[in-house]
Amino acid sequence: MSFFGDFIEVAKSQKELSSNNEVSLEIFNNSLEAILILDKDAKVIDANNRIKEWLDYDPKEIIDRNLFDLPFLDENAKNIVREKFSKRSLFFN
Repeated sequence: MSFFGDFIEVAKSQKELSSNNEVSLEIFNNSLEAILILDKDAKVIDANNRIKEWLDYDPKEIIDRNLFDLPFLDENAKNIVREKFSKRSLFFN
């Protein structure tokens, strides 16, 4: 394939990826469910606006905070999440 053929293929792939990202972002933002995106250490990376409706927290208030430091989980729920995270962390190592 020529340089221009390769360039066209890369451009098509980037356009498809961009389109997929836009769809994912639409689903995230317009979901009827409250969604938190967490890193491997349970730090909140992002939250959709449904958090405000469900828990009366502005998403900006909880981004960069650890899930376990937020007041909306009781100790039992925190223990369940810790257990799930310990199993999930096997995939991150």
